[in-house]
Amino acid sequence: AAIDEAGAGDPAGVLARADHAMRTMLDTDSGPRDVATMMDAGLAYIDFGARQVIFSGAKIALYWSDGDAVEQIKGARRSLGDRKVCAYENAAADLLPTRTFYLATDGFFDQAGGEHGFGFGNARFTDMLRRHARLPLAEQSAAFASILAEYQGSHPQRDDITIVCFRF
Repeated sequence: AAIDEAGAGDPAGVLARADHAMRTMLDTDSGPRDVATMMDAGLAYIDFGARQVIFSGAKIALYWSDGDAVEQIKGARRSLGDRKVCAYENAAADLLPTRTFYLATDGFFDQAGGEHGFGFGNARFTDMLRRHARLPLAEQSAAFASILAEYQGSHPQRDDITIVCFRF
C-alpha cells in the first residue's frame, strides 16, 4: 500500500507511509519499551530516463564507487517505527555505467572481528568497496564474503548481514 500511495519514484514517501503504517499497527507510542518495533530500510528507485538513482534511507546509506573513490548518500538517523518521528528525504545520484551501487545492513559494519574484536566499521567497508568496485558483481560478492569471514575469525555473528549491489 505504501508504494501504491506514494509511487515507486518517491522512496522517501514510501518510507514515510511504511513508518506511519508500522506506528498504527504496533501502537509504538503506548506499547512496551522492551519490544523491538523498529526497522532499518533503504529504498533505491532507478530512473532510467533521467539516468539517476533516487534514494531514501532509514538508518541505511546508499554507497557507490567507480573504483577510484567511494561516495554515499546517508540515510535518515531514525529507523522506521522509532519513537521520534522522522522526515525521510529523497536524494539523487547519477546512474553512470562506471558506478556500482551498494546497500548494506548495519550487521556488516557492526560485525566484531580482528585482533581486538572491534566492528568491521565504515572505513574498512568503504575501502573494500573501492578496491572491488570494478569486478563483476559475482566476484564482488565472493570477495566481500571472504573479507568479512577473515575479519570475523572466531567471533560470533552479531546480527543479520546483508549487502545488495547493482550497476547498469
